[in-house]
Amino acid sequence: MSSPTGQPARRLLRRMPADTLTPLAALLRLRQDQPQSPAFLFESAGSDLEQARYSFLGLNPSEVLTLSKGVLSLAQNGTQTVLEGPPLELLKARLEQDLLPPDPEFPPFCGGYVGYLGYDIVSQLEAVPPPQVPSPLPDACVMRLDRVLVFDHLKRQILLLAHLPADASPTDEAVALAELDQLQHRLRTPVAAEALLVLPEPGEIPELSGGMGQAAYCAKVETLKQAIHEGEIFQAVLAEQFRAPYAGEGFNLYRVLRSLNPSPYLFYLDTGNEVLLGASPELLLKSDGHRIATCPIAGTRRRGRTRAEDRQLAEEMQHDEKERAEHLMLVDLGRNDLGRVAKPGSVEVSRYLDIEYFSHVMHLVSLVEAELDSGKTSLDALLACFPAGTLSGAPKIRAMQLLAELEPVGRGWYGGAVFYHGFDGQLDACITIRSLAIKDGEAILQAGAGIVADSVPELEYKEVRNKARVMFQTLQLAQMAERAAQEAQA
Repeated sequence: MSSPTGQPARRLLRRMPADTLTPLAALLRLRQDQPQSPAFLFESAGSDLEQARYSFLGLNPSEVLTLSKGVLSLAQNGTQTVLEGPPLELLKARLEQDLLPPDPEFPPFCGGYVGYLGYDIVSQLEAVPPPQVPSPLPDACVMRLDRVLVFDHLKRQILLLAHLPADASPTDEAVALAELDQLQHRLRTPVAAEALLVLPEPGEIPELSGGMGQAAYCAKVETLKQAIHEGEIFQAVLAEQFRAPYAGEGFNLYRVLRSLNPSPYLFYLDTGNEVLLGASPELLLKSDGHRIATCPIAGTRRRGRTRAEDRQLAEEMQHDEKERAEHLMLVDLGRNDLGRVAKPGSVEVSRYLDIEYFSHVMHLVSLVEAELDSGKTSLDALLACFPAGTLSGAPKIRAMQLLAELEPVGRGWYGGAVFYHGFDGQLDACITIRSLAIKDGEAILQAGAGIVADSVPELEYKEVRNKARVMFQTLQLAQMAERAAQEAQA
């Protein structure tokens, strides 16, 4: 968009080789002299070469938007302002102002907004009651990054990008170029020795504490099964929340998690008030401003010990009638969600019941795509799909209403979305699972199980605890690695 003087918003660019520098090392170098600065890092360990081509990182956001208790506040230039009006509409308008046209010569994200939308904002979108006890985290937090680094792993180079708004002056441009030069200089400064982290061998996975407990969880599974038998819903995802003390560095915890569980969506978000990190396998919504896509995942098997066993388990899963029925239900839900913002007749299932392999498990995956309708935006599409059916249930609204009655604590970030929304309107959002948050010296994590008509309550509870225990092991290993690093420095 142009300013009144006709000067358009634009990007400034510096390039440097990335043959010896990783995204992890880059963020460590940039934060050496400002370790408390809000920052983000998005990576991918997916098998899709296009998906895994880029890593994005940045720090020192120019503004932070926080939605909490129905109020949207803006932190900018050291001041905090409450924005008056419907919070989600205000947030959407802020992210969509002064959009640039996409440029195919640039990566899909060259600066813009990064953050999370928590599951509990559904009470502002649909007829779903708010949680009985709110999450300690905000309902949403989004940071504006005018300076970002993009690692192009295909070309082995780093792009240092600065966004200049339409009203930028020549002085603003000179300042931005100087900042890019300074970033280049800091990237050439080696990481301090104490930043090195050696992972110990995994020990016994710790037992969990907290949560509603097996008896209460199983009783709520029976309540959902009764609703299924009465025809109210077909499925619902019942979640548990666990907490543990954690006084370590959130970034070290992320480093451990990405090593243990490489995934298509690896994310680290430090908002200045809390840290959110995760290794999600699942796309919620992707948009280039014209074409939109969602990717339902339902159906899971462990990885085989050999290639032959891998193939056997994959074939077994593809022919499992229960897995197929649940998957089809969620594909239909994805089609309906995209249909709310798509051009009539454009919704299509371009992949169906494919097998995707991850580090520890394999999943049944489908891809639903559509053309974005005129007058609709990437954020319209994200909110139309929010939250994912794979983390709520079907029919979605009734399932969420029942979950609001049964889950004792707000989900917060869990089951929501972590995303970027570029200054050009491109968007990529993953479902916030296999993740945890750190706030006030405490790690908070959640896990859920999909409840269907023939669910066995005790087995569903075991599944939830097993998912959570893996995340607790990440906490344990990170603490052990930090202690070892401290002892080595002593």
